Amino acid sequence: MAVKRGLGRGLNDLLSVSEDEAKQAKKDAKAVSKKAPAVKEKEKPVEKPKKEVDESSEVMVKVTDIEPNPNQPRTNFNEDALNELAESIKRIGVIEKKTAINRRVKNSLKGIIKGFERAVAAGDIDTAKEKLALAEKKLMKAAAKGTIHKNAASRKVSRLTKAFNKAKAE
Repeated sequence: MAVKRGLGRGLNDLLSVSEDEAKQAKKDAKAVSKKAPAVKEKEKPVEKPKKEVDESSEVMVKVTDIEPNPNQPRTNFNEDALNELAESIKRIGVIEKKTAINRRVKNSLKGIIKGFERAVAAGDIDTAKEKLALAEKKLMKAAAKGTIHKNAASRKVSRLTKAFNKAKAE
């Protein structure tokens, strides 16, 4: 059988310790641990026996039995700051709602523009004309509502019209 090399041989083989030396080291370690003084554990406070409570049931607790968290850094709460926090949370909710609507409108615009581009690429002028009118209407509505900038909407309409006129001329 081949001699093992590298890992997997155990520490004794890697460190070249004979069996006698390994046994002596184990005996010495046991002797040292017996002589070492025992470390006293910290005394744990006596806990009141807890009644088993079903998690689905409600438990009535006296207010006097509730202790505040000693690690709570805040003891005084500013009413104005709390009201400001509540308002900011409401604003964030409104902003997220508007952002979701804007994202949906922009994705819709992209789909309409892609439909126009497919119609132009296929050479279908009638469909391209309908898609151009729809794209222009939707882009201007989005610009009016502030979803996209009015200059961006005008630029896109101009580019689409230019592409339509080029396809129409061919």
